[in-house]
Amino acid sequence: MINDTNDDQGVFSKFATPEGYSLDYYASGSVFKWTVGTGGVARQVASTIPIRSGVWYYVAVSYNDTTKVIAISVNGHTDSITGTGALNIPDSVPFVLGFSQNTTYYRGAVGRLACFNRIPSNDGELNDIYREIPTWG
Repeated sequence: MINDTNDDQGVFSKFATPEGYSLDYYASGSVFKWTVGTGGVARQVASTIPIRSGVWYYVAVSYNDTTKVIAISVNGHTDSITGTGALNIPDSVPFVLGFSQNTTYYRGAVGRLACFNRIPSNDGELNDIYREIPTWG
């Protein structure tokens, strides 16, 4: 959930320019953007679901090293783009939650964070994964 939609904000990142990835909220379009940078070229795909303050969203992002497809899914609606190269991020580069290199700190809440080393096979599997993640409260 995002609490303030007036500024660009970083949700998470692992970036060592020009290699890396980040999920950011962009105020100008009220959308989440998934960026993957490889070999000095950054590709972005934006969600087409408008994001509002105070509302929870289920966001999933992926990068397929074989097909070079990056995708973002918001509340089960997936948008994707092709054309990135292979990622080569050193292990020494930290995964950062709540910030990204080109935005301000994230002002909101992350309710269920999960990382996988594979891409879900379809949107149905994304929904299954969402239901499997425990809720704390």
